[in-house]
Amino acid sequence: MFFDAGYTLLKTARPESEVFTEQVFASCGIAINVKDVNANIGAMYQLYERLYEQDESFWSDDQRAVAIWKEMYMHLCSLLKLPKSAHTRIASAVFRYYLNPKSWAFFADVLPVLQKLKLRGYKLGIISNWDCSLTSIINGLNAASYFDSIIASADVRLHKPMPEIFALACERMNVCPYEAMHVGDHPTADVAGAHAAGLMPVFVNRSGKDKICDVLNISDFSQLLAVL
Repeated sequence: MFFDAGYTLLKTARPESEVFTEQVFASCGIAINVKDVNANIGAMYQLYERLYEQDESFWSDDQRAVAIWKEMYMHLCSLLKLPKSAHTRIASAVFRYYLNPKSWAFFADVLPVLQKLKLRGYKLGIISNWDCSLTSIINGLNAASYFDSIIASADVRLHKPMPEIFALACERMNVCPYEAMHVGDHPTADVAGAHAAGLMPVFVNRSGKDKICDVLNISDFSQLLAVL
């Protein structure tokens, strides 16, 4: 069984708006209201989706992946009308902050289910569109023992939804695609990608909105146990 990382297994340990206002903007001598940041976070991620739709191959290259993160953060700075001279410095500071494993946390429903899956004898792995920091983050969260394989797209120079990255994951786990399940939160990268590669896709839909038809939708990881 394979899992996406960001917003499937992991979330930010603190609300992103607090990180921007208290950890980054304040250290740069900029005073911004948390509400103003919250009001623009969605637009920052809309930029990500546009960039992903245009060319998702940036996830196959560490430098390009890092550049996308920083472009998103600078876009937020623009939306907040911060001085342009500070955009690059702020973006770099945010990126450095999220390199620290303590900046991330597992969703509350994840580790109890992973423990039960391991006890049942399932092989578990991660297939994630991520820069080269993913393995160090999982290790830093003391969670490496749960996973038999961790694949970050930038490490292997492949990315979801390419079938090749799913094939590589299956090869490393010595399983055929039809014997594997992939759990993720992105309709294209995770659901469409896994389906095209021959794995069973599971859509993590914690909000309960925008369900995907003809695919298993779960709002809580405990539902995986019932399905299996």
